[in-house]
Amino acid sequence: MVHCAGYEEDDFTRRQDTELFPQLDGTPMQGPGGYTNQSIREAWHKRVPERRPWGECAGDADTTEGPKRAMAIAAYYALQLKKWRRRW
Repeated sequence: MVHCAGYEEDDFTRRQDTELFPQLDGTPMQGPGGYTNQSIREAWHKRVPERRPWGECAGDADTTEGPKRAMAIAAYYALQLKKWRRRW
């Protein structure tokens, strides 16, 4: 988000495909930092082994892991409410 001066879906998904997902194997105790949460593992399973398009990669995590992307977006725009309002 910092690199693009806001959330850009194409950049986000490209980075997932090229930077994060190649480091994962779908298990919890693997990946950068030594642990990969449920929502990322679900997206990895749908995107990599199942080869689904990004529009079909949402997970159904019912823990605090689910809203992490929304929280990052909210934090980024917290002091820029006019910019956020124009975006959506």
